[in-house]
Amino acid sequence: MSFLTSFLLDLAGTFGTVNTTDSPTTTEECNSEVADGNAYNIFIVPAVLEILFLAFTIKRTHRKLECCGGKPGLVSPMDIFEMEHRISYTAAFGSIAFLCSEVILESKYVITYNGPGGYRVFVIILSVIVYGIACFPLFVALSLRSVFSYGFGTLHVWGFTVIAYYETFACSNDYGAITTTLLVLRIMPKLVCLTYLSVVLPVRFVKTLQEVISKPRAVQDVNDTTSHEDKIRRIRKSIIGRHIQKNFMLPRPKKIVVEPGIKGKLRAIIKPILKSWIYKNNPEFKYSSRFLSTVGVSFIIVYKLTVEILIIIIPTIDVFLQYLVDLLETNPSVSLQDTIYMTYYLVEAYRSCIIAATVVECVLAMLILLHIISSYRKYLLALHKGITHHIPAREDGANARLVVGTMRYSGYQVGYTTWSYFIQWCLLLIFCMVVATVIILYQQGYGYLITNIIVSVWSIPVTTLIINIAQTQISKFVFLQEKDEVLALDNRRGFFIFTYFMFYYNIFLGLVSCLLRIIKSIILGALFLGRLDHSTLPRRFQLLDPGFDAFVGFLHMENAHRHPVVLAFISILQVYVPHKDICTSSPEITTSSGSAIDLMGKDSRRKRKVHHRWHLFYTLHNNPNLRTLRKRTLKAFEEKLQAEEELRKARKRRDNLAIYGEPEVVQIHLPEKEKTLYSEIQIST
Repeated sequence: MSFLTSFLLDLAGTFGTVNTTDSPTTTEECNSEVADGNAYNIFIVPAVLEILFLAFTIKRTHRKLECCGGKPGLVSPMDIFEMEHRISYTAAFGSIAFLCSEVILESKYVITYNGPGGYRVFVIILSVIVYGIACFPLFVALSLRSVFSYGFGTLHVWGFTVIAYYETFACSNDYGAITTTLLVLRIMPKLVCLTYLSVVLPVRFVKTLQEVISKPRAVQDVNDTTSHEDKIRRIRKSIIGRHIQKNFMLPRPKKIVVEPGIKGKLRAIIKPILKSWIYKNNPEFKYSSRFLSTVGVSFIIVYKLTVEILIIIIPTIDVFLQYLVDLLETNPSVSLQDTIYMTYYLVEAYRSCIIAATVVECVLAMLILLHIISSYRKYLLALHKGITHHIPAREDGANARLVVGTMRYSGYQVGYTTWSYFIQWCLLLIFCMVVATVIILYQQGYGYLITNIIVSVWSIPVTTLIINIAQTQISKFVFLQEKDEVLALDNRRGFFIFTYFMFYYNIFLGLVSCLLRIIKSIILGALFLGRLDHSTLPRRFQLLDPGFDAFVGFLHMENAHRHPVVLAFISILQVYVPHKDICTSSPEITTSSGSAIDLMGKDSRRKRKVHHRWHLFYTLHNNPNLRTLRKRTLKAFEEKLQAEEELRKARKRRDNLAIYGEPEVVQIHLPEKEKTLYSEIQIST
């Protein structure tokens, strides 16, 4: 039995909603291995055997292709750049995220551990690895999309679903309706994810099996009569094709029509503001499966934290309030009664503060995640166009650093969201508690304490505000020409005198401004803590922010592997490049120019080489600008620049040594063809 389950049971027993005199048999059933989370261990051996079996159903693509017919292949759980089965991947990650949270929060380990706390982290790592292996067939089913993978994935998800429902409703008769409802609420996302997968995977298994039966694997699309024009037209109508066409089209001029009257002016002012806050769908853009899975898990974490706080803290406060009421019935002394009354009012107010802070933080966290979705699309589309105003250019960091960033992003986003939730919740709770404390003190006749503090310090903020407003208005209407329209001084001597006297007061004003700067940094830092798309450090040091660095690497990897122009170009190449099976069955193919290439003859390789070189010559002849971009030309140009730089340095060195009359022997190691450029250097030295 988990900690929260036992806590809710004890709490329900305190309120009298549960029969605490349970039979020993019932208690033993509720403490079974399934309720403790050890049932997932039985999926380890089947998962390993299924992974090995599925590995022999695919072939390797690079190494040792002649060994064992190219089998077994490496089974991957997910293609992080694909855009298919996005909801299914989100549900799979949501289910395994609950397992990881139960390991950390509820100590549901795969083994029983009662040792030192310092070694508990290794037990957590072992539990996460075991759960990952147990859930691996779910992701392989979505990745391979074969009959066997869907079959194994269906069996696993059915087993996980049965375990989840059993953990929730096994002891519902003993818990009571209230406790059971709370348990269902806290585990609701996990049940939804597993139920969705339990329905989707069997449906896909049946569809895939029907396709295999109706169309055997040996039958290939050899007689595909689709023309190249139809395939190109299909690419043009796809998402990447529409995206490229939209980017290369000239934007239409926007017609701004302002309706007459006050309503028209208000609409013209409010509409741009609302437009920046309302999400606009882009049919030419699709989010990757990995990004949506990451955001989906973050939403689940926000929901789980909100429910856990409300379920644990609020009933505990109610118990404490009931204890204070019972304490008053014992007729304590007058002074103790006043203390109990004050404590009761404060705790009751803090209870409302906790509820308000939790609800506001839940809404705020979800809005931040929605804004992350919009920012991801915005910055990725900007990278497609080569715009790096916000995201640093790829040349600013090493490629290995970008790869590490994209590996870290998903985990970092979930972890940062968790910490951001806690920190923002604490700040909101402190603010609400301060306001509630002030109100309670005034209601109970202790408001003079707050009044004395305000009377003693009111002059500082009021004077600061007046001086700041005065400086702005005097600068605008007295010291600047044409009332702030031109950056030119009008009353220079008056400006010098005013600046002299304000120097002394701005020292004290700077102390207050520094405190305001610290407060603003804390508020904005807490607000943007969960947003990896914005760095909390200055721009020159933003790559030192590990979260932002992970987001930058993730975006650059997405841009490099999902760029619409690259995908469209590869799709066009696949139209004109013959299929592997077609090449083995047909001795020759016909290119778009009408020439036939023999692929099965003895001289096929030599003919292809001649054919490619002829096309290269034809392309370079019709496009002279491309000649300067060839590798050989660029290398010769770089060598020439290097030689000129060495020559410039040698001449400068010669001129400096000529002042002292001391010769110097200059040795430059360059290829033989560059030695003629340095004859002047050798003669001068």
